[in-house]
Amino acid sequence: MFSTRAPRRFNRQPIYYDEHKQEIQRIHDDKMREMGLLPPRQRSEEEIRESIVGATKHLRKRVESGKKPLHPIVIVMIILCLIAIWRWLLSADLSSFM
Repeated sequence: MFSTRAPRRFNRQPIYYDEHKQEIQRIHDDKMREMGLLPPRQRSEEEIRESIVGATKHLRKRVESGKKPLHPIVIVMIILCLIAIWRWLLSADLSSFM
């Protein structure tokens, strides 16, 4: 009686983009590099890092927020301090405070 339709697929086509022309340009540049007329394309460390960060959601969020993660050694030191305080409180004679 009632049927639900499947949602339409997303199909965005840019207005000013020629995929064929872009592919031909890429092939042309590759061949020119093979012949030695263009210098080999080398990606810098920053370009590589940006591509990795852009591809991963959690790294992109960290970069956008500007926060640096806590170093594992800091976390371990905090835990050790809390354990030391806990042990001191367990061994301390608390009857003198009351």
